[in-house]
Amino acid sequence: MCNYNPGQLITFDIEIWIGERMEMKEVESQILRVDVDPCGIREPKCIVKINNGDYGGYGIPFSQVKSFKPAIGEQLQFF
Repeated sequence: MCNYNPGQLITFDIEIWIGERMEMKEVESQILRVDVDPCGIREPKCIVKINNGDYGGYGIPFSQVKSFKPAIGEQLQFF
């Protein structure tokens, strides 16, 4: 399991509707916060904002994150 932190950029797919047709679109967004279920019943999620929307945030489960980049000023740790 990867350690995601606020400020990192993640890439994931979301469903978009074009008329009556549903398509998957790859999106890159910054993590606002990480929500973890203290009981461990639900999968942890990265909360992100898409297209600077007014909605409070979308929860992207860790398993749906395709890739991530470190936050500005954050270094990658290899060991």
